[in-house]
Amino acid sequence: NQSMKNIACLVLAAGQGKRFGGLKQLAYINNNPMIKKILLELKDIFKNHLFIVLGASQSRISPIIDDLAIPVINDLWINGMGSSISVGVKEIKKKSYDGVLIVLGDQVGIKKNQFKKLIYHFNGNQIVASKYFNNYGVPAIFPSLYFNELECLSGERGARSLLNSKNYKILGIEIEGNAIDIDTPDDLKKFMESN
Repeated sequence: NQSMKNIACLVLAAGQGKRFGGLKQLAYINNNPMIKKILLELKDIFKNHLFIVLGASQSRISPIIDDLAIPVINDLWINGMGSSISVGVKEIKKKSYDGVLIVLGDQVGIKKNQFKKLIYHFNGNQIVASKYFNNYGVPAIFPSLYFNELECLSGERGARSLLNSKNYKILGIEIEGNAIDIDTPDDLKKFMESN
């Protein structure tokens, strides 16, 4: 249960979807824009502790978010995912959370119970990350003691630099659906066909 663990969730949706060739966040999956689909999965768990970083085309995405999540604007979204994490964590640090779950706005293959699995393993001291073969990735939960480092991120690499560094204690959890990455319209088509 999120409330017992005091974790915020940060969804990254500031990119312009260059490889997708348009606003990926608004591509439809079963009657809902992609970004809304992922927020609905997370809203049940995080209630009003759900934050979303917007950047490119924020004026088009904001109305869809409605009151599902608290928007945080990254004016420097062009600088990549690291800058979005930085801006989002700066906002989350204003409240006293014990950790933050970072999720990408296109990770639509992951269902609520898989996010809960990560939360279940979070103890407040170590990073809990999704395991991809031999690497770690997001969704991942970072304890508050890493907030300063997350705030210092910049560039394209996002949280991966922390997740695949040998300096940190990381618990890797295998979750279903985390390998689905929707970068192109073709990826979206394949996802729709298999779901």
